[in-house]
Amino acid sequence: MIVSQAKDVARQWVTEECKGLPDFLGAYLVGSITHLPDDVEFPGSSDVDVAVVLARPQAENKPTKFLHHNVLIEVNYPPWDQINSPRQVLGEYRRAGGFRPSNILSDPSGDLTSLFSAVSRDFAKRGWVRKRCEDAMRNTLRFLQN
Repeated sequence: MIVSQAKDVARQWVTEECKGLPDFLGAYLVGSITHLPDDVEFPGSSDVDVAVVLARPQAENKPTKFLHHNVLIEVNYPPWDQINSPRQVLGEYRRAGGFRPSNILSDPSGDLTSLFSAVSRDFAKRGWVRKRCEDAMRNTLRFLQN
């Protein structure tokens, strides 16, 4: 299976399972698949990470992994209030890299498209690169201290 097919399977799952969720705002790809070309073989040992965004977080929506049409999908639920501004996302080294419009799986409200476009436009600006480097350094130091 190639990367574009794995993305299609994730998109299909979102269409089938998420659009009926209360407060569903959209879904997007995260993780390693966001950096792979569409025409290469998708690693069989990898999963497809999907972020499902809800207007209000719900306790029962915890990260989960499952097989869908022979693709291992891992779903997480980032709180909308932690990603709804380009400034929040651009300063986080773990999130900003995947915020490209091509990674959106579903966006009925249009809010993700606006957010992703703004992040994509400003991603390479020196000030934001510096902030992400500082964020990565803080995270590394925290990890080493524990």
